[in-house]
Amino acid sequence: MFDPLVMYGSDIRFSVWRQDSRIGSHTVQFRRDGGLIDVQIDFNARVKFLGITAYRFDYASSSAWDGGKLLSLNASVNEDGKQAMVTARRFGEEVVVDGTAGLRRVDGVLFPSNHWHPGVLGQTQVLNTLTGRLDRVSISYRGKERVDTAHGYVMADRYLYAGDLHDVDVWYDAAGRWVKLRFLTEGGDRIEYRCEKCRAAEGLAERTE
Repeated sequence: MFDPLVMYGSDIRFSVWRQDSRIGSHTVQFRRDGGLIDVQIDFNARVKFLGITAYRFDYASSSAWDGGKLLSLNASVNEDGKQAMVTARRFGEEVVVDGTAGLRRVDGVLFPSNHWHPGVLGQTQVLNTLTGRLDRVSISYRGKERVDTAHGYVMADRYLYAGDLHDVDVWYDAAGRWVKLRFLTEGGDRIEYRCEKCRAAEGLAERTE
């Protein structure tokens, strides 16, 4: 069983880059509540032009997990003032999802598109927490690569998403910890998450100084 508090500690943090400019941050916090794990995610991005914010995006979600089973999720999105909400609730073996894409029901395991849990790698469907859609995906292994972090570098396994979610690359270390993300926007800009704190970097990285 993948226990995020054992693997990551209390939180993981990434800086977010658009091309070669830092535009924001992505933080995931973990807390144990009895036998459950609470996960809080915050993502904030600002794109500026001539010193003025030309684009802003804010995302927040909270979820409850029992091992690798998602019990509930609440997510909110604010994109330049346009707001959206996504919720998911488990009832027995069924998860009921509500969002801008309407009401959906899913039997069995469902992982959201938040990447921190490596269990998603075996799935062919994920919950898109920006829209509430159930996205069909194919996730393929692309080999082992060096990933630079704020603490040095780690060797990590790279995976590529295809399908409804595509042009998304995700890297996990040997223990299954998320250490990097890269994707293309609809406009063709490259967005990259760089590890500032993800424990793999702190415990396993080769020191480069």
